[in-house]
Amino acid sequence: MMRSYFERKYEQALDVLRRSTACSEIEALIRADAIGGRPRALSVEHLLAATITAIDPQFGPVTHVAIHRLLTQMFRPAFHQRHAIPRNLTLRQVRYTFNMIVKALDYSPHSKKNADTIAAERILIEDRTYRFLNQFIQDSIPQALPRAASLTLDATAIDTWARPASSPPLKEKGEDYRNDDSTWATQNTGSFDPDGRVGYRTQTYANGGSMFFGYTALTTATIYDKDSPFEKLNLVNANLLIPNGSYQPDATMRLFDDHLLADNPNPIILVDRGFSDRDRQHWAQQLLARGITQYFDMKSTDLKPKVDPETGVLMAAGWPFAPWTPQELFDITPPARYTVRDTPRPKATDKQKLAHIKDQAAKEKFRAQIAALAPYALVPNGRAKADGKWRFFTDFAPRPPADWKYPPDDEPKLHRIYNQPTITIKSEAFGKYQQPHRWGTDEWIEIYARRTAIEGIFGNLKQSTGENITRGRFRVRGIAANALVTTLAMVHYNLRMINNWALEHNVDADDVYAATNEAELLALLQAEADPAEANAPPAAA
Repeated sequence: MMRSYFERKYEQALDVLRRSTACSEIEALIRADAIGGRPRALSVEHLLAATITAIDPQFGPVTHVAIHRLLTQMFRPAFHQRHAIPRNLTLRQVRYTFNMIVKALDYSPHSKKNADTIAAERILIEDRTYRFLNQFIQDSIPQALPRAASLTLDATAIDTWARPASSPPLKEKGEDYRNDDSTWATQNTGSFDPDGRVGYRTQTYANGGSMFFGYTALTTATIYDKDSPFEKLNLVNANLLIPNGSYQPDATMRLFDDHLLADNPNPIILVDRGFSDRDRQHWAQQLLARGITQYFDMKSTDLKPKVDPETGVLMAAGWPFAPWTPQELFDITPPARYTVRDTPRPKATDKQKLAHIKDQAAKEKFRAQIAALAPYALVPNGRAKADGKWRFFTDFAPRPPADWKYPPDDEPKLHRIYNQPTITIKSEAFGKYQQPHRWGTDEWIEIYARRTAIEGIFGNLKQSTGENITRGRFRVRGIAANALVTTLAMVHYNLRMINNWALEHNVDADDVYAATNEAELLALLQAEADPAEANAPPAAA
């Protein structure tokens, strides 16, 4: 019998939840906490699957009422029987199961449950909670998909349902919000959501302002190569919700350590300046120690050249140049967009056509400025070592000008750039700006330009035709409840993207999830691309 639209979505969500032990572990926590009373009518996996399904744009606010209506009114009797979902389920039972899940996940210092819990115990609960939540996200990615070539990392605002009572913005002090004496743990805001804090975000037409009350979601997503059949699959693969005003580098390193590096050692990450511009000790050095390579953009202040006293080279924008490089070549104007369409979009207005012309001109000017520096840029001799040291050739096309003043003989270290065919530049010389390609080159642009995929993901998650993660859609309070529903929305997003991708390739999404390795998945795509060849008899030996 054909499944209805919502029955299919529900079963896909249920399959995701059943791929890991997270639901059964949460069930065990709830049972251990409950003393006496009748067994619950609704299981954890069915409640969470229903919540994921109710995130569909056809629903309004994802409330307990909406989830109850889905479970009791939108499935056929046979479907209820097959999945052992009570047809006489009450709203109170839905609400009770959801609240018990949140209680099991709650690590807030402001909740009654943790009133007498010390920071060390709360930290263990938090680590366990995000192990569960990131299992859900990772299990929403088909196991047959190959490891993505790169990951993109960014942060996005998550509004809570409550309003601030008296909560000034928290300024980062480098403290960890998980400690008992942190500002977040000790501050009483008087809000209905005691965990929420006022924070800043980029103002857009959709969100209406740069201030909001809630949390920050640190999120990573997959970036596949352009020639890959999976190029369009930018899927969320890890997430961590933190209070606004928290110090992001520490939490981001936990995101890497606990949820990414085990399955993806030595990843390449594409980040914006909100991350890469942090001080070297807490960001660049931490990535280097973990074998993580980053690509990032530069500010105009990063382009001012400085002499490396160890070698005599000029370091600018994270790259070594000849000491005699004309200073005016470092006066570079980055464009608003590094990639611009060859032609304006179809049906573009006159204003949009003019903007396109300006963007193209800015891009070409920038490319010319970067190209002018190329003859003076040192050429790498292989890749950087694990400790950040990097060897470069010193054979330049433009030699020093006739009136060039060489360093005095009493500073022999500065002679390396002049009298050695290759030199080694230490990690300290690069500071926080080291990356595999010279900033602004075509090679760098080709990789870094794909960072905007994460912005597309956030746009999808927040638009009304997507997951619609906006204030009032999920009427919950507290960091644990917000982390839960945000995670389930990301699971819904991944499922939606896989379904769209499968439809585009004329394959069944269920078959995509059923494939056990990349070869099976590619064979599935090939069978649809050339069904005659797929059904042909084997060739004679």
